[in-house]
Amino acid sequence: MDKLIEAALQTAHLPSLPDLVRDLQRLIDRGEDMAVIADLLGTDTGMVARVIELANSAFYGHKNITRIFDAIHIVGLNRIILFVRTAYCVEILESADGGDIDMKAFWTRSYVAGLVSANIAERISYPQPDTIYTAGVMMYVGEIIRALIAEEKVEDNIPGNQLAAAQMEVWGFPDLLTVAIEFYPQPSLCPDRYALPASIIHLTDCIVSERVDEIDPDALNVTHLSPNDIEDISNEFRQITLYQ
Repeated sequence: MDKLIEAALQTAHLPSLPDLVRDLQRLIDRGEDMAVIADLLGTDTGMVARVIELANSAFYGHKNITRIFDAIHIVGLNRIILFVRTAYCVEILESADGGDIDMKAFWTRSYVAGLVSANIAERISYPQPDTIYTAGVMMYVGEIIRALIAEEKVEDNIPGNQLAAAQMEVWGFPDLLTVAIEFYPQPSLCPDRYALPASIIHLTDCIVSERVDEIDPDALNVTHLSPNDIEDISNEFRQITLYQ
């Protein structure tokens, strides 16, 4: 990590994720029995409620899940760790002092961005829509980090996307997500391996920020989307009440 970015993150004083996240990742990595994973998650009753709520959502087609073991089985381990990691990150960021940032508007935009990115991923049959959704939600957190740095009266010109990507790396998110966030302003510069997710997040930013005239043509080529597709997505999300 660049030393200037590392120093900026240290100045922001964002806490580490709970040990539960690290321990959960270790259990999943070594193929531990699901009952052991359920017991670990069960130590955080608030997270248990969130995971069960997720399992009972319309996406999974269930309504009567009451046990964390069953919820984990339905959602799947990879989605569980991504969901848990994201939930703790949002808690940390929501409690941060964003200075002049309207935090309600910030999170409204962030969740709409998640929905837009997931919509694009679905349209092009991208195989990891959950990670893309999370990247959409997290793509603007550099704005909060910049506000925290400003409170410490530290001046810097590090772009928000680079701060966000670096913080996501510190919090243990997969490379696909961190690289996509880092390069979304200029997806044509992204390493080929991550050009597609970076292009999806680029298109998401242009749609949510209503700057579709600034779309990088390479992002359209990589995703195989047309200007008409972008217009359809934009029109669809203008209908969301929260977007107004």
